[in-house]
Amino acid sequence: MPPLFFTYLFFSAVVSSLLILLLVVTKKIFTNHLSVRWHYNLWFLLIVVLLMPFAPKNMYRAMNEIKFEIPSIKTYFQTNHWKTPSDTIKQAFTSKDDKQDWGLDWDWDWMQDFSLSVNRVENKITYTLISLWGIGISIFLVSTFVVNRKTSFLLKEARMIKDTSLLSLYEQCKKDLQLKNSPALIESSFIKTPMLIGFFKTTILLPMDIANEVAINDIRHMLLHELCHYKNKDIFVNYLICFLQIIYWFNPLVWYGFQQMRIDREIACDIAVLKTMDEKNYKNYGLTLINFLDKISNPSTLAFSSSMSGSSLQIKKRIRKIATFKGETKITTLKSILIFLLVGMVVFSNAGLLSSLQASNLYYDTEKLNIAYEDDSSYFGNYKGSFVLYDLQNNQYQIYNKTKSTERISPDSTYKIVSALIGLHCGVLKDKNTTLKWDGTKYPFDSWNKDNTLLSAMKSSTNWYFQKVDSQVGEENLKKYYGDLQYGNQDLSAGIHDYWLESSLKISPVEQVGLLKNIYSYETVFSKAEVDVVKNILKISENNGAVLSGKTGTGTENGKNKNGWFIGYVEKNNHTFFFATNIQNQDDATGKKATEITLSILKDKKIY
Repeated sequence: MPPLFFTYLFFSAVVSSLLILLLVVTKKIFTNHLSVRWHYNLWFLLIVVLLMPFAPKNMYRAMNEIKFEIPSIKTYFQTNHWKTPSDTIKQAFTSKDDKQDWGLDWDWDWMQDFSLSVNRVENKITYTLISLWGIGISIFLVSTFVVNRKTSFLLKEARMIKDTSLLSLYEQCKKDLQLKNSPALIESSFIKTPMLIGFFKTTILLPMDIANEVAINDIRHMLLHELCHYKNKDIFVNYLICFLQIIYWFNPLVWYGFQQMRIDREIACDIAVLKTMDEKNYKNYGLTLINFLDKISNPSTLAFSSSMSGSSLQIKKRIRKIATFKGETKITTLKSILIFLLVGMVVFSNAGLLSSLQASNLYYDTEKLNIAYEDDSSYFGNYKGSFVLYDLQNNQYQIYNKTKSTERISPDSTYKIVSALIGLHCGVLKDKNTTLKWDGTKYPFDSWNKDNTLLSAMKSSTNWYFQKVDSQVGEENLKKYYGDLQYGNQDLSAGIHDYWLESSLKISPVEQVGLLKNIYSYETVFSKAEVDVVKNILKISENNGAVLSGKTGTGTENGKNKNGWFIGYVEKNNHTFFFATNIQNQDDATGKKATEITLSILKDKKIY
């Protein structure tokens, strides 16, 4: 399954495209109100948005996986639509050995964790696109390597400049820009224009014998230009831009945005040089660029170097800016900062909101909870999963697997607790004996092929019963109550019949426990009488004075049990302990197995 990283990558690609359009429009409207430097600075907003998938919080969460899926085939039609592999139809404890293993004294028929497989059409488009993205990355990495291999070659064959007059000029340029540290100055016979290269050991590379071929004033302009690049850390920005272009190679707007950023960077560098000169020398600086037009070759956008060169079109734009430059007032700078802040607030108030919604849709924030983390991995074996225990009287959570405990996943049949409560609250159900008629559809479980009461439907986990309840309650009412309960992501978009069945509705183990606690404590919209009906139905058995209540759930997709739940609570010695166990695997992750793990943990904790 694709990692969560790709969700954020796609999100950033969309936001960045909108941002580029916004920046282009903003720069056009406020051309005369933005200083040259702030025309360039605006593009750093684009870099921040493109780096969003790599923020520490996202990187941590990207280690987990989510499901990319399209809506399921409805599972309530004809019998031949069911996929029921022989090894996964019935998940039940039925043997005497099971009872003896746990030292319990009730009939294990409550553990009828029946699960029907939903047929998912594999999202081949998603995987194909990810594969294409990876191929594109590989191609551009190779291209970048080839382009920048020349850099190491240039450095190997270059030699230190010994011309004293050139070195003296270089020192004067450093003083003009108030630079204490500076890159080394070397020369090469393989270049025609000066360039700044090297990340860890930055170097200014000049054409061989430049002092004999170029006027001293032109050399000064070139050195000032490259030193301005060095002073502004443009080499680092270049590496960052190249990295992001490779990651977002599929987005032409990103390439366009960075092309414009490079142009604005060169113009900003030109203006920085002009500020070290008298106005009468502006023309001479422009002439330096013109003199180099015949030597300019368009540099690769994947190069890790900064140079004075560029395309002819870029040079013309730079010359126009130089010709019209008249200095910048403090008012212009102030307006530029205000425009930058305004655009930044527009971008990040929306991007931040959408990003937080995206994150909250996938994970639950446990920051305000009183949590002690523990290592229960020995109980889980090869299963990915989590265990959440909440001590009501001490307001204390004990959690195994911090990340998985907050990851939102399909509730499967555990949702039936809430469905029953909503049905009772809306008058669709009267009590535990409310009978709904079977419509004659043949199911692979005998207990489903007959009329069911709320009690028998919960015991047999009868899907059609709760689908009928939901249908009579109505989609709008369901959305309202799921919102009131703050049930996970509250997403019923997959359809009223199977939104809970490995589909759109998702909830984390921590939220399952919190919801059970609120229901148990009568802190929801449901009345005490309604809650007591469900409490009575969920009661499983008593063992040494402790009462266990709960509900299992199994998510079966394309014939494989991928998701297993057991949620509930234990009442013991005036203490109530709420728990939620979830396990995930490519197969054999069932409510039965989640129950085994739960009971092992509760037994060792001497809770049950």
